[in-house]
Amino acid sequence: MLPSLNFRRRSHTSPQGFTLIEVMVVISIIVVLAGILLVALGTATDSARRASTTATLNSFRAACDSFALDHDSYPGVLPESAMGDGLRISSTQNAMLHLMGGYRLYNDSTEATQKPAYDAYKSSAQSENRPFYELTPTDSNTGSQWHLIVVPSRMGEGPVIDGKPYSPYYAPKDSEMSYNVTGGNNYPNGLNEAPNLVDAWKTPILYFRQGRSVGPVVGSSDTPGMYTLDGQQLYLRANRLGDLGFSQAQAQGVGSRLAFEGTNSGGIGGGGGSNNDPSDEQIRWLTLLLSHPAFYDPDQPTYGTPRSKYMLMSAGKDGVFLGRYDGPVNESGSFDFDHESATHEDLDSFDDVVIYGGG
Repeated sequence: MLPSLNFRRRSHTSPQGFTLIEVMVVISIIVVLAGILLVALGTATDSARRASTTATLNSFRAACDSFALDHDSYPGVLPESAMGDGLRISSTQNAMLHLMGGYRLYNDSTEATQKPAYDAYKSSAQSENRPFYELTPTDSNTGSQWHLIVVPSRMGEGPVIDGKPYSPYYAPKDSEMSYNVTGGNNYPNGLNEAPNLVDAWKTPILYFRQGRSVGPVVGSSDTPGMYTLDGQQLYLRANRLGDLGFSQAQAQGVGSRLAFEGTNSGGIGGGGGSNNDPSDEQIRWLTLLLSHPAFYDPDQPTYGTPRSKYMLMSAGKDGVFLGRYDGPVNESGSFDFDHESATHEDLDSFDDVVIYGGG
């Protein structure tokens, strides 16, 4: 007898796919996570750039302090009174030359001793087919004329001071140097065709050196001060500055609180003049930046005790020096442009990176 066979019917159930709602929920979760990741990456990138910029400023400060130990002064081959508008040589470039070399200099009082070295330096550059620039600014304090020759390809060989050669005090990285920072080819023939020191956002770094020990914190042609804006206009009046390309010169809306207004006609040879004078707003903000908060009297807003011998300043991630749109706001949440009531505490609301040196 044959054994009985039991056949069981197998059920074949087709697997069901995701519903549209489930797919949309998954996509939404992915989008949210991607957004969070992008924000985190952006924040991390900004933090890294800020740290890199701070390192650049500290490195430059160390070079300035080392220079001061040897020469009892802070770097700058030309005095502030000969800087003019800065369209040919900025304050930062003025300091970099003193730290790195690549120049020769004389004026009316040193012509007999320093002009031969100047001429020899020029002749050497010509024979080697090296580009060079000659500037002849006039000192607005003394009326004397300076003669400066710069060979950009020799920056880094070390300065020669009082006839004595020195090793370079500063050796920036390639990433800390940039050309043509205003995005145009409108420079007068001169040094600003040479490298500029820039932050991690490729925006130029400002250098303010104390030139006097008395007077208001920020001076004008009528009342010389301890600091001046001479030598800064290349940056502060730029319609497009650095890789970010932000305008500094707008008087209202998006723009810099430090930007010059109007048109300048002084030029570096003119040594300043009324058109180079800072506005009341510039004086107020710069006075707050450069003065010590513990020794500042709001009733005398243009005077104070200097915080240090020099100040280095990066515009930060927005590329605008003391940008109007990231500064103080009033009680209603509107941007507060009333510089007359600004205080040291208001400086904390800006994203600029500022370092002081020299004690």
